[in-house]
Amino acid sequence: MDEQDHKRDDMLGEFRRRLEDQRRNAPKTLTEAVARLLSTLSDEDKKLVAEVPEKDLDQFHMTWGMGMRNTWIWGNEELLNNCGSMHPDEVSAVIVRAVWNAANRKREPN
Repeated sequence: MDEQDHKRDDMLGEFRRRLEDQRRNAPKTLTEAVARLLSTLSDEDKKLVAEVPEKDLDQFHMTWGMGMRNTWIWGNEELLNNCGSMHPDEVSAVIVRAVWNAANRKREPN
């Protein structure tokens, strides 16, 4: 193995460790998933999400949704059951819509 192979192996190992950590600490409920996502979004990002028309939320399926499915949803029976025992694709859509709803509630005048 040369130095480049060692660097690649180190990077892959770090990626695997991070992914496993995310899976171990995955949310177990829709409420927890939404709270966690909202806590990671800046106010500007929340505004951008809120401005997406509801009919266009599927644009997040292969990006944001895929990230959730790969790190949180696949194999997470508690989250699947909490969201109605749906397929991971459906659960990621439920989570995106819930984040969108929450972001829109925060924009409503008091």
